[in-house]
Amino acid sequence: MREALLAGLERKLVLVTGVHGFLGANTAALAHRLGLSVVGIDLPGSTLLCRRMLASLACEGVVLDEADLTDPASWLAILRRWRPDVVLHLAGQTARGQDSAEWPRCLDSNLGTTIALLTALATSTVNDRPVLIYPGTQMEYGLAPMPWGEESVCRPHNAYAASKLASTVLVTSGIRTGLLKACVTRFALVFGPAQHPTMFVPELIVSALRGDNFKMTEGLQERRFVFVEEAAGLMLKVAARLLGAEPVCPILNMPALKPTSMRNLAALILGVMGHPVSVELGALPAREGEPLRAWPDDHLAETIGLTASAALEESLGKTIAWYRQNAWFYA
Repeated sequence: MREALLAGLERKLVLVTGVHGFLGANTAALAHRLGLSVVGIDLPGSTLLCRRMLASLACEGVVLDEADLTDPASWLAILRRWRPDVVLHLAGQTARGQDSAEWPRCLDSNLGTTIALLTALATSTVNDRPVLIYPGTQMEYGLAPMPWGEESVCRPHNAYAASKLASTVLVTSGIRTGLLKACVTRFALVFGPAQHPTMFVPELIVSALRGDNFKMTEGLQERRFVFVEEAAGLMLKVAARLLGAEPVCPILNMPALKPTSMRNLAALILGVMGHPVSVELGALPAREGEPLRAWPDDHLAETIGLTASAALEESLGKTIAWYRQNAWFYA
């Protein structure tokens, strides 16, 4: 795995934004473990939290910096200070609520940071512009009918999805106009250590660790998942292809594991944990309009050799172990 991920990235500097967050911390940790030069960027005053997050992932050697990522001037200073070969722009708001208060937060955090980054890149010389990877989400497709291919018309249904889609439009426009050498890597449902327990997998794990039975819907929804370390590796592989001037589509649906129902996933999690609590199926109503089957079609990624192969049970075991060892994260 190490050799495959490093091919094309040797002696390159990778800059990861949002390094105190779930995807950012795990991506920075993987890149550092692979021996890459890594700089992590996050909000002013976040360095102590970033260090704690990285330490929990057995990674304490990432160089950290702070900046206002909604400010183009701050972005320009970052790019000039570090001169990265790759920018993994993983900073942003992940709240998926329907409340009207989510709109300004998502627009500022997701769209605002992307606008600031592209503004800084536009004022840089072409030779100084790094390769850009921007992680999209299956939620951009929203209420669109499956199959969800890269050319599908998206129908986002909350502020988070809409702000991510708006950023995707900006990045892909930058690719078409020659401003960027970039890719939007659209993921199915990512899980793993250090994910906020408002998401299904960590929510169930934390509930079980606290000894609380877990209430959920009937769990008939089928979804595809990808382990966060594998998601990080896939982004690095795409970055390597871009650095090597290999053809990469502006948007790529990233590979994920085979579909599984949410009730089966819940049973698997509790089985790995030794069944400390029970799942109360049907205790919560189904979400209005939620499709039973929802995931991106990853055929295009497979045609260029990108696959997801992490075993689900083993990945869940690693995730559970992290939450057992890091009660500070959800206390």
